[in-house]
Amino acid sequence: EIFFRTREEYDQNPQIDYQDKLSSLQKAASSKLGMSAQEVLDTAQALYEKKLTTYPRTDCQYMASAELADAERIVAMLRQVPGLEDVAGGCDLTLKSAAWDDGKLGAHTALAPTGDAPSGLSEKEAQVYGLIATVYCLQFYPAYQYQAQKLTLDCQGTWVARGQTVIEAGWTARQADDEEKDEDSGQALPELAKDAPVTCAGVEQQEKRPVRPPSIRKVHLSRTWPASIASSPIPPQKRS
Repeated sequence: EIFFRTREEYDQNPQIDYQDKLSSLQKAASSKLGMSAQEVLDTAQALYEKKLTTYPRTDCQYMASAELADAERIVAMLRQVPGLEDVAGGCDLTLKSAAWDDGKLGAHTALAPTGDAPSGLSEKEAQVYGLIATVYCLQFYPAYQYQAQKLTLDCQGTWVARGQTVIEAGWTARQADDEEKDEDSGQALPELAKDAPVTCAGVEQQEKRPVRPPSIRKVHLSRTWPASIASSPIPPQKRS
């Protein structure tokens, strides 16, 4: 029997991700590209010296609002870069994420493309540049909209089932097929009313490792740059 059911809608805005600091970029490149921390640093430094990206040793995850004036030029350039055409083509420059915040700037701004067109890059340079450019583009994507569902039911004891139904994929549409997914957040629950009878086919206890809270998400990249980005926790906003 269904004791209780809730359904609430939320907006999850694009994550700022490793625009914040070099260490997060190093972690992502190490996990998916097999690059050492030193290799990532050397590669990011090379991109900086070629004037393709901003200062790599930043510990800031925000950009100056004045830099928004360069967004149209930067995105237009990225649309011409092989492998970046799709993600850059999906940018809506009327949108912007929380990454532009003058009140949270440090000695250096977030790691981002400068707008100069890349050419003659090594394989590693192209991969790291793709990561940085993709995160930049996702700041101009719509929010991920979903309905969070919760069922409390009596089935040889009291159980709670949680799930999500995607309303609008938004920026998460860029996630890779091979990226790990939260099982609870990825499933939709059936339409069941309170006090509705249910049939218990069986109960099985499974031991699993703890997972991160759903408010801490990942941005997933296309297979062109097989790396994920450890994201900053930006709580989803309940839709009114």
